[in-house]
Amino acid sequence: SLDFERTYYPPGGPGAKFQITKYMASHHLTARVRPNLQLAFGESIIYSGSDVNVLFLMPFISFRAADRWALANVGNSQFFADARWTPFKHLTIYGTGYIDELDASKVFSSDENGFDYQVAYTVGGIVTDAYWNLVRLPSETRLEFSRVYPYAYSNPNPTQQYTSHQVILGHWIGANADIVSLDHTVHPARGWDIAAGFWHGRFGTGVPFKLVEPRGPQPGFLSYAEYSMTTVSGSVRWTPLHDLWVKASASYRSVERFDPNATVPYPGGLSAGLSVAFGLW
Repeated sequence: SLDFERTYYPPGGPGAKFQITKYMASHHLTARVRPNLQLAFGESIIYSGSDVNVLFLMPFISFRAADRWALANVGNSQFFADARWTPFKHLTIYGTGYIDELDASKVFSSDENGFDYQVAYTVGGIVTDAYWNLVRLPSETRLEFSRVYPYAYSNPNPTQQYTSHQVILGHWIGANADIVSLDHTVHPARGWDIAAGFWHGRFGTGVPFKLVEPRGPQPGFLSYAEYSMTTVSGSVRWTPLHDLWVKASASYRSVERFDPNATVPYPGGLSAGLSVAFGLW
């Protein structure tokens, strides 16, 4: 269960409060259709206000269809798909897609209610040993882009949000945001890793659902843009013993506010750190 026995307040502000248990069920199918191509599909549903639903314990049925068939319509369902393709030995291309409340009429069309922005996706590529013929250093380079549209991860029912203990279960950037990142890691010697990275993200306010779906066009992507953030970082990690590592890191972060009243979760500027851990990776 998620958010077990969390207290919720009814719409309209504080009043009589109530406690509701929240559950999540998920199933996932992965198939290697070719030696260099892997596809995966999955579905999850979040529901509350009832005991464990046995329909959602069956792995070979559609949760959304089962919810409709039972005439319950009590759940917040999600559909996701992944693909991973290795066309060449040192190149891997991957992608993942997420649809909140799978409904083709709302996801792929611009209806008057405007709830077609319930999707999220990530595309990326990984190159290994890019300069092996010039310098004999094992390396990985990753380029990735992610976008989450405004209504993803949200639901009209506050007890069925795509969260656990108020933490989003999807991409960390949250709804109404996108991010591009580039990372490079080399392994100069056994037990040593040197990494450098860059990412730039744009963040907007998540657009909340209302109990009664409003008519008329809804805000588009980044209509409520708050700020953008750019980070450049580097780190060196040494593993002298199994499960023991020492890591030194530094990063510089710049922030541009589109809304002067926006709350930025991470301050700009230079930061550095040194950490030692045993048994944690």
